[in-house]
Amino acid sequence: MDKDSNFSAAHGGGVSRPSFPVFATASDEEFFINWPALHEALQNLPDARPEAIERAMNLIADPDFPSPCAEHVLARKLAVLLTAEIESLPS
Repeated sequence: MDKDSNFSAAHGGGVSRPSFPVFATASDEEFFINWPALHEALQNLPDARPEAIERAMNLIADPDFPSPCAEHVLARKLAVLLTAEIESLPS
């Protein structure tokens, strides 16, 4: 198994941790200076999957989407996750 440079036995005892870019070091000023360039670059990206966008737009426009069954399943999953999160909070 390949371990990256961020691996630490204290963080999982054998589980490698992926390395992510650290954005916290940039000041707010730097972030806002670069924001227009990022926004412009994102606006200039071509639609990677126009058929997926069209399907999503059709689903959003459908008043019967999602189905009541799908809503119920999603609600139960959210309830389980929220309950677990609440139970993990310190007393």
